[in-house]
Amino acid sequence: MPITPEHLRDFGKRHACDHSDEVTLRAASSRSYYAAFHALHPIVDRLPASRRCVAARVGRLSHTEMVERLKEWRTGRLGVDLSSLVPLKKRMVQSLEVARAARVQADYRLNEHVTLPELEEQIRRVRCIIDAALKISNEISRRSKPTLRPDEMRDQLPQERHP
Repeated sequence: MPITPEHLRDFGKRHACDHSDEVTLRAASSRSYYAAFHALHPIVDRLPASRRCVAARVGRLSHTEMVERLKEWRTGRLGVDLSSLVPLKKRMVQSLEVARAARVQADYRLNEHVTLPELEEQIRRVRCIIDAALKISNEISRRSKPTLRPDEMRDQLPQERHP
């Protein structure tokens, strides 16, 4: 069964409790980050490769490349002006970088502790990233719909058949 970013986010939320051991806290922190990564992927994948992207990696969206594309915010390819979303995007990039650092700590820095308060903060951070991704996605959808005049709207309605 396919899963969604929300499934990964919910995994983190389910495992954020006082009786969770550190292995579970680490797994929940890591999965929470991946919820944000996968929520952003459909948007960022439509942006052009960053100026820092290595040519051999053009077809692959790495964690670093995701952040670089968001920082550059070259949205012309999407066919809509998203400059009004720059403040939201900046906050989202900052949160994504912190969430990634927490994921790196959880996955690779085994000599450092991951605590329940840190996991709870990761979950809040990821929820904000997912919410921002949804706002951006909705704005892209809203702005990319062609505006029709009333006479054109009438032509777009299905014709009713009369018996």
